[in-house]
Amino acid sequence: MLVDLYLFTDYENLDRTMRFDVFRLDEEVGRWVEVASLGEWVLFLGDDCAFSASAKDLGVERGNYVVFRDDWLRAVRVANGVGVFDLDDGRISPLSECPGFSELFWPPPVWVRSH
Repeated sequence: MLVDLYLFTDYENLDRTMRFDVFRLDEEVGRWVEVASLGEWVLFLGDDCAFSASAKDLGVERGNYVVFRDDWLRAVRVANGVGVFDLDDGRISPLSECPGFSELFWPPPVWVRSH
């Protein structure tokens, strides 16, 4: 998988995550192809690692999310700087506002909120 992160830098020089685009490698043609949905999968992006897990295994309602560390959320003291991007509607929410995830990862593990 390849993930593009789109940032907006505000007047205080804080990078705010705006969206993610997710791609998979089509090995037959040797190209990255955009993925419209992760299906039941949740992608976790940390500073030093990334992994995915099924929503069923996590005990959350559904997949198609990217969980990530966000400097802007941290700067405004929201949810320890951890965001959840919904590929269905393109919205970003603090981890604390996402049922299932906030119970699973509260407080967020150090690999998500470090640096």
